[in-house]
Amino acid sequence: MSDTAEPKHEPHPRVAPDTDLIKRARKLLYVLGNVKALDGCPNEGLNYHRRAYAVFRATGDESGHDTATACYKLEIHYARGGELSTARSVYQGALEGKRGCRTGNGC
Repeated sequence: MSDTAEPKHEPHPRVAPDTDLIKRARKLLYVLGNVKALDGCPNEGLNYHRRAYAVFRATGDESGHDTATACYKLEIHYARGGELSTARSVYQGALEGKRGCRTGNGC
């Protein structure tokens, strides 16, 4: 056997939704959305906030504070972009909390 043989890599275990890694990843997406929006890149900010919202929902935080806050950020993007009916629907979803965002355009 050669000393230069590559090490054997074990497959990565599935990450449970409540692990620190997932919590940090979803917060990072949210913060990146804020940074991009403040940096004058609203479309990139919107995309990061959409991703953050999707991760919050997919990891079991559908009715939590973070999901509602992500809905609110999406509402701001839509309102600034002139999509007022979508903004209103998203904002209503944030207020209701339990259902998360209420929009048909994939937020």
